[in-house]
Amino acid sequence: MITTGTGSGGRSAGLPMAAAALTAAASTSTILGLPAVIPLIVEAFRVSHAEAGFMVTALWVPHAVSQLVGGWAATAGSPRRLLCWALAALAMALGLTLLVPTYGALVGARALAGLATGASFTLCIVYAAAHAAPARQRATQAFVGAMSYVGCSVVYAAIALTEGRAGW
Repeated sequence: MITTGTGSGGRSAGLPMAAAALTAAASTSTILGLPAVIPLIVEAFRVSHAEAGFMVTALWVPHAVSQLVGGWAATAGSPRRLLCWALAALAMALGLTLLVPTYGALVGARALAGLATGASFTLCIVYAAAHAAPARQRATQAFVGAMSYVGCSVVYAAIALTEGRAGW
């Protein structure tokens, strides 16, 4: 378990830190993995590269807006509860992404994913910092941010290894 000392009330910050780091990795993987699948989207939905690029915009714009809203909401409500809702929305958006029958539905699912990734990324940093000892809050935020990139690198490496072994 990751430990950063004790947060408010003397609780261990290990579980919130692990949850926040995994959330950050999932959010970043969802965002940064998109360019790798653009050729598959162009082929599957018979759209141009420019149209596929619109889907990237449909993901990033809501992501940016929801980071701001997520930061504000974290100070106005329960970061834990909001993070759970953001993760549920992310799971739903990723599930929809796999099931969409049309390109328009795919764009909508990716926009929902953008809303969820932006909010969950901001909320996981706030949530982890709230459970860290006061002297370690900045280090905690930096750790969660760094884990978003390290974690998504591990995800991509695992996918590449799995694809090779499965013959995909």
